[in-house]
Amino acid sequence: LSLLGGNADFVLNTAVPFTVPAGFQVSVTVTYSPSAAAADAETLQIASDDPVDPTLTVAVSGNGTTPPAGTPDINLPTASIAYGDALVGTTQTASVAIQNLGTADLNVTSLTLTGSTDFALVAGTPASFVVEAGRQVTVEVKYSPSAAGAAAGSLAIASDDPVDPNLSVSLSGTGLAGVADINLPVVSYDYGDVVVGASSSGYIAIQNPGTADLTVTGLAVTGSADFALAAGTPTTFVIGAGRQVTVRVDYTPLAEGIVGGTLTVTSDDIDEPSVPVTLSGNGAPAV
Repeated sequence: LSLLGGNADFVLNTAVPFTVPAGFQVSVTVTYSPSAAAADAETLQIASDDPVDPTLTVAVSGNGTTPPAGTPDINLPTASIAYGDALVGTTQTASVAIQNLGTADLNVTSLTLTGSTDFALVAGTPASFVVEAGRQVTVEVKYSPSAAGAAAGSLAIASDDPVDPNLSVSLSGTGLAGVADINLPVVSYDYGDVVVGASSSGYIAIQNPGTADLTVTGLAVTGSADFALAAGTPTTFVIGAGRQVTVRVDYTPLAEGIVGGTLTVTSDDIDEPSVPVTLSGNGAPAV
């Protein structure tokens, strides 16, 4: 068995020699792998010990064709994103997957946000890119509410998908105004025994575990004159969300005996605009 034309696109896959018993047949295999889009021909020669036809030939032919071009197919697993509640001034981020279920590259030609300006693409997101067949690309969209209330928008995705060239993902979220919240870990402070004429300092922490700035609008010490704010203590100031400020109240007994007073902290906390701290001490005689 031999191929006479030398065309490398045809390959003989049957080993020789072999025997064909009387009344039987044996099949031989020739593989055709076209290297170009063109017609191909080859001749298979068969040599045997047949006394009449010791040599026979079989014409072999084929036609190489160009495979059909693939087609991109865009798919968005998520059609909408609900960010839910978010505090004003904070940022939440969500991912949008752009899939290509087709058999050719998908060219995303633009990403456009419409609606509320509280929605934005994360910095560095390319405006156009390629999604290979069978792959996906993820883009990040952030929501940063600038005011309290509902916000809505849309991410429009344009591509060369022949069926769905324009798709969109709806976006929604609700901005929540932060709330200040005053908290005093210590609501009473006892200085104990302090020698008359001496001084003892007490430190009162004013905390803001809320989500907005807390404005302290006043600090007032009432009751015994033995209690007083430390010199230079401001009576109005702002405490950031999650922070605290410590103020100092001094006790300087002028006479022997137990006395009491109150430090009152006023602020813009909605439900606790005024919080008292009870002060007490005992003026002790000098030794």
